[in-house]
Order: sequence, then C-alpha cells, then structure tokens
Amino acid sequence: DGTRTVDLTFPDDEGRFITETREIVGDDHLELEVRHVVEELITGPKEGVHPLPANTKILDVFFDGDGELTLNFSDDLRTDHPGGSEAEMATLRCLVATIATNFPAVDRVRVLVDGESVPTLAGHADLSQPLSVEDYR
Repeated sequence: DGTRTVDLTFPDDEGRFITETREIVGDDHLELEVRHVVEELITGPKEGVHPLPANTKILDVFFDGDGELTLNFSDDLRTDHPGGSEAEMATLRCLVATIATNFPAVDRVRVLVDGESVPTLAGHADLSQPLSVEDYR
C-alpha cells in the first residue's frame, strides 16, 4: 500500500514534548497502521527519551468502529517501565497523543497487558477505563 507520513510524540530531556515525523508502511486497515505507529514509538526518538521500554511488544490492536482503540502490550511495558508518576504520564501522553494525531477516528484508547486489563501501568495513572484522547493532546 506504500508509505504514510505520521507524527510521533516523544518526551525530551527537559520534560517537554517534541514531535518527530516518520514514514511507516501504509495500509488500508487502521489496526495495521496503528501497529506500525506504536512500533515506531517503541523504537524511540532520534534524540531524547524513550517513552516505552525498548523490548515492549505490541501484541494486538483492535478498533471497535465506534471510537475505541484497544492496544494489547507485552508485560514488558510494565515490568521494564522506569516507574514514577512523570514517566508513567509521559508514556501515556506519548502513546495517546500520537494515536490522536494520526487517527482522528479514535476517541478513546484502552491499554491492556498480556490481554488483561490492568489497574495502572506503574502505580499512578488509572487504566481501568479507556483513556480519552482529549485528556492527552
């Protein structure tokens, strides 16, 4: 299907957020494009802070057609996360803001770990409900 230009949100060394533009493999299926975008987030920025642990895997992506996107990650997202409220919020902001920027049909992002709902990523943000993209722009 060719390529698509996407904008990724990353934290910088000073606690701000920066945008990097990348080319991903394009696809007619939103779920496959989301997977490629999340893989780029996992790869990390050219310079700056990695928002997700490097060995994290995106296991599944599901879009319900009514605005909710579910992302299922390997447990590495939690076990290898550095922890702390700032790091946890940066991870979620980069993830949700990147999705919101590139996929306007998505209103909410649900984060699962190994197919299960988790109460939190690193003890701070509530993941029991989907995250509203409006809260993370």
